[in-house]
Amino acid sequence: MTKFLFFIMFIASSILASAQDPIRADANKSDIINKSVKEKLRKLYQLQIVLTELDSIKAKSEQQTEGIDAINVDEEKLLQSSRSLEYLIEPHLLSSFKRIRITTRNKIGIVNVNGDACGGCSNKIPQKQLHDIKCYKKVVVCEYCGRILIDPKLAASVRLLKDY
Repeated sequence: MTKFLFFIMFIASSILASAQDPIRADANKSDIINKSVKEKLRKLYQLQIVLTELDSIKAKSEQQTEGIDAINVDEEKLLQSSRSLEYLIEPHLLSSFKRIRITTRNKIGIVNVNGDACGGCSNKIPQKQLHDIKCYKKVVVCEYCGRILIDPKLAASVRLLKDY
């Protein structure tokens, strides 16, 4: 009888084990599917973040393009006004000015006198030249950097005219 009981328990346990195997397999498949879905959702979220950053970069780029277009329009207006003023200047002065603009580092050809020094290179200007600049006797060029020197009062009056 004990053998029989043992045999029945063995059969019952094997039936139970065989019934649990598909359940375990299904649970493992479910875990794998859950992990796969979780991984896909994580990747989709990362993609969403990247696309959001891309959209913000694209918007900034469009704003910068609009800004560049506005700058180009302003630049064209300024170039037209400079061309219209070029005929008022003596040709040798104009060519000297353009040459100075090409050779200087910051492309500024005309600078103010700051006290008794050049506004471009900060070197001291001789008193005779300072007097010529203040009296508007002649066009004075800095001995050191080659820029054209003007009186600060003249520069201020030109700025005031530009504002109107």
